[in-house]
Amino acid sequence: MYYVLTNKFSFEIAENDLPEKMLLRDAINVDSEIGDRWRLPTNEELLLMFRLHQKAIGKFKHENYWCSTWIKNTVSFRSGENFTHPGQRPDPQCWVRLVRNI
Repeated sequence: MYYVLTNKFSFEIAENDLPEKMLLRDAINVDSEIGDRWRLPTNEELLLMFRLHQKAIGKFKHENYWCSTWIKNTVSFRSGENFTHPGQRPDPQCWVRLVRNI
């Protein structure tokens, strides 16, 4: 497991991605299927996770990951960019790394 502890955040990051890429509609519901307080990270949490990735911490892939924030629902772990502009489209299926509050 990995942990992020800042003045604003304290959460645990699952050790691995879920086994397969998912559509956003499936990723949104996965937390209720897995339980134990696991959930999709917010955009801000996912950006903190990207910082870990830049330091080679966390075994993240160099691909896109879903987050729960409606406007910015994916972050590229290739570039650290959010997909927020109407012309940009994330991969239809992205990786999921769950988090939970500590």
